[in-house]
Amino acid sequence: DACIFIEDAVKAVSLSLTERSASTKKNYITALNSFRAFSHECQNCVMTDDTMQRYQQWLAAKGKNRNTCSCYIRSLRSLHNKIYPGMEPPFGSVFTGCTRTRKRALNKDDIILMAMNPPLTASPLRLWYDVFMFSVLGMGIPFVDLVHLTHDNLQGDVIVYKRHKTSQQIIVPVVGEMAEIMSRYSRLSNNGLLFPLLKHRVSTFSEYQNLLARYNRALVKLSAKYNLP
Repeated sequence: DACIFIEDAVKAVSLSLTERSASTKKNYITALNSFRAFSHECQNCVMTDDTMQRYQQWLAAKGKNRNTCSCYIRSLRSLHNKIYPGMEPPFGSVFTGCTRTRKRALNKDDIILMAMNPPLTASPLRLWYDVFMFSVLGMGIPFVDLVHLTHDNLQGDVIVYKRHKTSQQIIVPVVGEMAEIMSRYSRLSNNGLLFPLLKHRVSTFSEYQNLLARYNRALVKLSAKYNLP
């Protein structure tokens, strides 16, 4: 029965908080909430391959793309395997892979347009603009790595850091524009970080997620400012 599975899954997630990352827990909860909504609309909802096919179709009808559907179902499958070890999971006939998506990027002219027309220094968008341009100039420093950069990462004329995602060491030359951006915020961050974005060097998951959401909202506004596609 789907209701029993959902109850057991919720208990499993709450009991494994110390075993799983915050992002994994978030994925589990999102998938369970979605499956619960589906089960309320589905009569005699039992955990079978047919039910999971109907759930996948239900997700698609709600506008979820193929990769999102797959992510939800993989989370449910992981929980099912955790709760009922040895039992055959009912996910054999649904898509659980990843579909390649079209890569999108700004072209050279877009970047030049932004570089030649920065927001006013007093603008609330200036910090986010500088963070974005610093990332571009730094050969695409990911946001999660950029916001955690400290003065210790600055070694002469290069920035040396390790990717949060892979722990791979990255070395980035510091060009003149990057030095100008760093100097603009050197007195505003009193915790050793290059940018005044986080309160502490080690951030909580919720603090980082809130910061990322603010950055994304600022990027939308910057896109409108420069009439970017």
